[in-house]
Amino acid sequence: MLWALDYEREDDLLVTSEPYSETIQPATWDVPETHSGSGTVENSITHEWNHGLGEVMNALVGAGLQIDLVEEHRFLEWEVSLGMVHRKGRYEMPPGRRDHVPLMYSISATRSTDVGSR
Repeated sequence: MLWALDYEREDDLLVTSEPYSETIQPATWDVPETHSGSGTVENSITHEWNHGLGEVMNALVGAGLQIDLVEEHRFLEWEVSLGMVHRKGRYEMPPGRRDHVPLMYSISATRSTDVGSR
């Protein structure tokens, strides 16, 4: 959901500006800054495809994995903007918006050792 948000807004509204679901065409950005330090990168064009949670989980199941755990998190290990607050070594939404949208998720899955099970 994070990548669907319009994180360049100057107000406190959480508004989607990008597709949440997967699309054929990628989102494309030209961002020369790095995520670490003050340097720049030589090849700054980035192409990204968003994948909804359902698409990811269905791909895992389709690959023969059993989903053991799905957890959504209200924090990130890096700052995306959106007025994020650095707290206890991670980044969260400001207090009034902390519970409005998950920022990332974790999935734990296992492959069955029983060959005949799938």
